[in-house]
Order: sequence, then structure tokens, then C-alpha cells
Amino acid sequence: MGLAPLPDGKVACLKCGKTLSNEANGKRHYATAHQPNQPEKCKICQKLCKNRQARDAHLRKFHGVTPAMMKNVIKPPPLPPARRAILEAYEEARTVKPLPPSSRPPTDSDY
Repeated sequence: MGLAPLPDGKVACLKCGKTLSNEANGKRHYATAHQPNQPEKCKICQKLCKNRQARDAHLRKFHGVTPAMMKNVIKPPPLPPARRAILEAYEEARTVKPLPPSSRPPTDSDY
């Protein structure tokens, strides 16, 4: 692995030079920053995250899922109505809908 121990118990990443407080943090840094990561999908909203850590942070921030819930596979609490309305409006805005024939822009043949 690309870590070098330092005299004060810290470790340095040999790839980027970052100093980390301990070996566990160094291993996590190296794995997430310098090795290929598998994308992970949020099982609630289907957002594709760059890795497991990013997905877990997304779950905590946007869905209120706690680490205990992640470990115990407890169903998260329902979204508050305001947050649910925002999420639904966002999803609706992302959906591409064709224009009805009467509201299409004019073409050269219309003139």
C-alpha cells in the first residue's frame, strides 16, 4: 500500500503526500482517493454516488438515515412533507416531456 509511517504515529500517503492521523485513516484515504471505487446507488431515491462513503453521507444528509439504521437495516423515517414535496418537484422537473403539437415552435414550413 502507499502509506509510510511517521515518527509521531501518523502516516503519510506516498501517492499524494497527505498526512493522516493514524493507519486506519490512511488506509481509508488511500482506498477512496487512489483506488478504483465502485459506484453505489441510494436505495431510497436511486441517486448514483461515487462510492460507499459518499452514498452513506448522502443517506445521512438527505434522508435522515443514521449509522445505526445502516447497520441494522432499519427502515428510515418518512420524509417530512416539505422535503417530500421538494423531491417530487425536482424529479418532475428532471423528467423530459414532449411538447404538445399546438405548442411546438414554428418551423420554416409554417410560414
